[in-house]
Amino acid sequence: PAKLLIHHRAHLGLQPANLLVEASNYAVYNKAARRSNAAAPSDAPLVKLKKERGSGAGTVPACPPFPMRKADLLHNITAAHINELEHFYDVKFEAMAAPEPAVGGPAATARSTNLPQRRQQLATFLGVP
Repeated sequence: PAKLLIHHRAHLGLQPANLLVEASNYAVYNKAARRSNAAAPSDAPLVKLKKERGSGAGTVPACPPFPMRKADLLHNITAAHINELEHFYDVKFEAMAAPEPAVGGPAATARSTNLPQRRQQLATFLGVP
C-alpha cells in the first residue's frame, strides 16, 4: 500500500514526503554554508552550496565553475562560469538580487551582461557580502 500511495502521489505530481524533507535539509545546509561564506576571509575557501531540487539534488558543482575562494568570486569568475552555475542550481541569480532602476526609467528586466554586476549577484546567492 505504501508503494502504491507513493506511485499515486507521483502520478498526481506530488512529491513523496521524504523528498520534501531532503529538500528542506539541503536548504538548511545551504543556509549554514552561506553564513560560513559570509564570515570567511577573502583567501579562505568557499563552502559549496548543494542543489536543492530537481535532478542531482544534494550534489555540489565542480571547481570551476564554483569559485574556490572569495577573492576568486569577484576577480576570476567568468560569465561562462556564472551561466554554468545558474544552470546547475536551476536559478537565475539576478532574480534573487534587488532590481536596479535603469537610468531614466523603470527597473531593468533584461539579464545583465555587466560582469561585475553578475559576479555580485552570484556572491549574494553564495552568501558573500
